[in-house]
Amino acid sequence: MLRSLLVAVAVLVLGLVPVRSATAQFTWATDNGGNYGGGWPNGSDGGTGFGAWGFGVGANSGAFIGNPANDGMGTTGIGTTAFGLYATGGAYFNGGRAFDSAMQIGDSFTFWWAMNWDANGGSKGFDLKANNSTIFNVNNGGSSAAITTSNGSADSNYGTTPMLVTATRTSGTTYAFSMTSRSGGGTYSTTINSTAALDSFNLYIGAQNDGNSNRNIYFNNFAITSGTYNYGGSITESRTLTGGGALTVSGSTALTLTSAGNTFSGGSTVAAGSTLRVGNGGSNGSLSGGVANNGELAFNSGSSLTYAGSLTGSGTVSKSAAGTVTLTGNSGSYAGSTLVQAGTLDANGSLGGNVNVSLAAILGGTGTIGGNVAIAGTYAPGGTAVVGTQAINGGLSYAAGSILNWDLNANTTGGTGTFDQVILPAGNLAFSGSTSLTLNFAPAGSSVAWSNAFWDVNRTWLLLDLSGGVTSGVGNLSIAMQTWPDSTATSFATARPNGSFSVGLTGQDVVLNYVAVPEPPAVMSVLGGLAALAVYGMRRHRAG
Repeated sequence: MLRSLLVAVAVLVLGLVPVRSATAQFTWATDNGGNYGGGWPNGSDGGTGFGAWGFGVGANSGAFIGNPANDGMGTTGIGTTAFGLYATGGAYFNGGRAFDSAMQIGDSFTFWWAMNWDANGGSKGFDLKANNSTIFNVNNGGSSAAITTSNGSADSNYGTTPMLVTATRTSGTTYAFSMTSRSGGGTYSTTINSTAALDSFNLYIGAQNDGNSNRNIYFNNFAITSGTYNYGGSITESRTLTGGGALTVSGSTALTLTSAGNTFSGGSTVAAGSTLRVGNGGSNGSLSGGVANNGELAFNSGSSLTYAGSLTGSGTVSKSAAGTVTLTGNSGSYAGSTLVQAGTLDANGSLGGNVNVSLAAILGGTGTIGGNVAIAGTYAPGGTAVVGTQAINGGLSYAAGSILNWDLNANTTGGTGTFDQVILPAGNLAFSGSTSLTLNFAPAGSSVAWSNAFWDVNRTWLLLDLSGGVTSGVGNLSIAMQTWPDSTATSFATARPNGSFSVGLTGQDVVLNYVAVPEPPAVMSVLGGLAALAVYGMRRHRAG
């Protein structure tokens, strides 16, 4: 490509602030001719997300803001206030600018351009560039109506319809390029192979050697957007997603969000076979908005985060890192499964479907779980060291080696929020193997004191409340012996050496019993009575 001047494009870094586009995607850069007030000088910088324009201006060439219709072209998509280029002599005009940030995988760079007459022996078009090198060129040259690219012919016929250009980075080495036809033909599509990230572009026209404005070209509505990920493989989105944008993950793609500040409200859609991952195992990642999940929603943040959105679909939710995820939204209609593989999942809202808790993981919360719950790890209704009640509409089962945590925070056997409880309105309860019951009398806000007169008499608490189901294997549930400090750090053994706790059944309900002073065994009572009679007889004999 003959051009008389190479352009060094200045970069002006602006904050990456996404705004909502008409397609509810995330827009990282945008600009159009209407931002320039009728003039387009060198160094101007309208819009957001792009650097300043850098011009190389040859003799009898230049740039302007104008209406493509005035030079015989259509205006659909490109509008009536566009960036215009001219070169009436033998010299060239080049106008380029950089992106504030190079394109990430999943980003699409789009714009419209239009032309009428051919280049009259010269050339005109645009370059897509990375690291100041052209990775793809689109050109009209000579005296032909044909538009060619670095990969071959794009359109051989004449036309004046504006062309939509789209370059989407689909992997670390490829871009999907498409351009609609100016002649009414089919859309041209090809693949750009480049390991470099597209970070700038250049527009050019030259050697038209004709003063007729029908040889001018126009460009407009530049944008860099993201939100649709259907390219396969793994993609990481590190930018903060805000506004009304939406995410769509499909085509066996795994998208990882690593920003802790995501607040977008457009929601997410995860197709079967694809994954939306929140966090990469470290202290990062966040999610907002609803998720239609038919693939996998994977919470993989090592820090604590709260997800307040609603879940729908029939996919899988997984919790696989060490942090705590708290679900507070209304996900009662979710029909998929939830796998708690590591860390803690607190279900404080409503969560449909079945829940499985692995050996090293913890399930807690104060909400409602719609399906069956299978515990191989730890179940802490209310939360770890937090008192609360959780409802399970399905069944609840404990595998061998599992743990049930129970908290009491006041000297009472009644009152909302004073001790942990699980309610099963219809499901069965099964202890399939040895299960430990751990007791905690000093959770957050506890006022339990072994010195209180409350502990002078026997007490009973309802731990697992069944309304219609059946309890089996309760003999496998045993209390893990501990020092059991109260809210003053006084141990149970020190303050109540004669007291004890035990597990029992009342109907199908599992209860915790406290005995203040053990009753003497029956045989000891009989022996005691016989001893008293003997002493009485000896006294009478001596008296006689």
